[in-house]
Amino acid sequence: MTQEILVGSEDIVDYVFASNLAAQEAAGDMAASQSVERVDNLLAGSPQLKTRLHYVADSGWVLCSFPLVEDTTVVEVDITLEPDLQPLPGKDYAEEEKAAVVELVGCARRLALADELGEARQWAHLWFFEPGPPSRDVLLEAQGLKKVSTEVQGYVPIPSDPASTGVDLGDDVELVVLQDFEYSPTTEALIPLLEEASRDTAYGFSAHEPEQWSPQRLKDLRDHYAKIHSEVITAVLMQGEKAIGMSQISRAVGSIEGIAEQGTTVVSASCRGKGLGIKLKRAALVAARERWGVERVYTSNEQRNLAARALNRRLGFQEVSRASGWESRLA
Repeated sequence: MTQEILVGSEDIVDYVFASNLAAQEAAGDMAASQSVERVDNLLAGSPQLKTRLHYVADSGWVLCSFPLVEDTTVVEVDITLEPDLQPLPGKDYAEEEKAAVVELVGCARRLALADELGEARQWAHLWFFEPGPPSRDVLLEAQGLKKVSTEVQGYVPIPSDPASTGVDLGDDVELVVLQDFEYSPTTEALIPLLEEASRDTAYGFSAHEPEQWSPQRLKDLRDHYAKIHSEVITAVLMQGEKAIGMSQISRAVGSIEGIAEQGTTVVSASCRGKGLGIKLKRAALVAARERWGVERVYTSNEQRNLAARALNRRLGFQEVSRASGWESRLA
């Protein structure tokens, strides 16, 4: 039996509990979690994404997210086993647990294709924590999935003394810090950088469309953040009227006190190799601490993105977990 869980449902609590149990077990970190409010906001949708959550009796949950602007041939899928079916670290699946994984993967395909947005979807992307049970990869491959990516997940600590992260940008570069995508000429100057960042992040998956940004899309994003009561800081490097770098940090509603999440960080290709990336990220960290009092900023990078990983290590990055990305052809 499959049941859809809607916005505001009390059943979201059970999903959040099971999802957080799996994430915290994999990471060994209580901050690896999401809140009921955050899932509720996901299910409410946005101009960029439609999300649906289903409970599969005696197996677990399937969360399907349908991109609405780019990557419209893709369904992003997260599957979560019932708490009593989640294997202990280092242990293999029992037969009942294997059956639940197979059921959830199959259900994800059916739900994706049955959705009114599913006709044009050709690929399903699924993520699993690493290392998985010994037989997991063979089990997933038997379901037609292929491992194509690995994300390294962790956090950057923010020094308690903001002065220790002072930023010297030089005479021709100015730092501007935007709050919640507030409208200004600087905000619209971000458009080329956002598009450049989307071209830099294609690793492994067969389907990836570079993002197209516009002033209206920025307004939609600003309105969405206000609607869901989430906040974002954007540190921007300006050279005259041109934005040459940006780094975003956000706090979602219901976040654990003292933590935030890293968003897009990019330096224009023509300005790389000058040490601006680390100065930019330090400026964003300082701004996050000043606004929210946070002590850690959680971030992740594809393991082949060596430049981003090296930059994070210079900032004291602490790895807490890894996740593998898998894809399956739907049509």
